[in-house]
Amino acid sequence: MSTFDDSFDDSVVQTESNRPFDDDFPYVGHYSQPLDDSFAAGNDFFESQPPISPQENGGFGGSEGPILPPPSEMEADQGFALREWRRQNAILLEDKEKREKEVLSQIIKEAEDYKVEFYRKREITCDNNKTSNREKEKSNANVILSFHLSKLYKSVHVKDSNMIDGKD
Repeated sequence: MSTFDDSFDDSVVQTESNRPFDDDFPYVGHYSQPLDDSFAAGNDFFESQPPISPQENGGFGGSEGPILPPPSEMEADQGFALREWRRQNAILLEDKEKREKEVLSQIIKEAEDYKVEFYRKREITCDNNKTSNREKEKSNANVILSFHLSKLYKSVHVKDSNMIDGKD
């Protein structure tokens, strides 16, 4: 049984014919032109810059921690259309809120006016009921008084007539 390490054969010697990415290879990509060595000669801008090494800065990021904050703390990248929609939506919501406040204040005003009118009408109705009840009480009192007076008259009249007749 062979292992993974046994599968490599170190017996193949690298020569120019089997090294396709050698520096002498003139063909790069699909163009048949040799590489441009204009940067190989040197450039003043690149030579004036100090070399960057990770050991000088404590690493490339300046610290050993993560470069980006956790995804939960990052805001989603918003496109222009989404930002514009949110801006317009906020304006529409503000206008809608203003209209709703105006409608609500008008409803409250109408409700206050209705309450005042209702209490005024209720007071008038109560006064009318009191007046009609007093009149009914007076007429009923007169009826009752006349009834009792007639009974009293009859009883007195009967006694008087009996006295006249001498029955008593």
